Amino acid sequence: AAASSQASAENTSNVTKWVSGSFTQGACVWSPITFYTYRAKTTGTLTTDPANDTANWQLLHNGNPSWTKKTTTYTAYSGDNILADTTSAAFTITLPASPSANDIVRIKDYAGTWSTNNITIGRNGNKIEGLEENMTCSTRYAVIELVPAGRVEVVKVALNEEP
Repeated sequence: AAASSQASAENTSNVTKWVSGSFTQGACVWSPITFYTYRAKTTGTLTTDPANDTANWQLLHNGNPSWTKKTTTYTAYSGDNILADTTSAAFTITLPASPSANDIVRIKDYAGTWSTNNITIGRNGNKIEGLEENMTCSTRYAVIELVPAGRVEVVKVALNEEP
């Protein structure tokens, strides 16, 4: 019964058990160690179980990526949820170079310091809101959701509650 349930879940979700091999960026698998689902951040031969390889795999929770704290310059991947902590200094988060229509990158002001140390969203050759310039964010506790639609669009800007 368990094997039948596993096969049914894999067939309906397009997520299979991870085995060492070649993957393309965005591919999803489940880990036999944690039984959680992970999305590949890179394309290539990946030989370490996703549960033990955060450099190449993004953990998904109930279909949604977990939040990852960043304190310095970073290049985002599709599906990234980034807690941008500019407490020490301003920095840049660069968007993926070739975004697809379903790619989403979310960035949140982790410590409420964007008004002092701005976060810059690097456009990586794409337009943001139709402009050929990087985006600077200075609103404390903002949450920004960026989705490409022929160009990168800011589809959501919200204020997070102060901790």
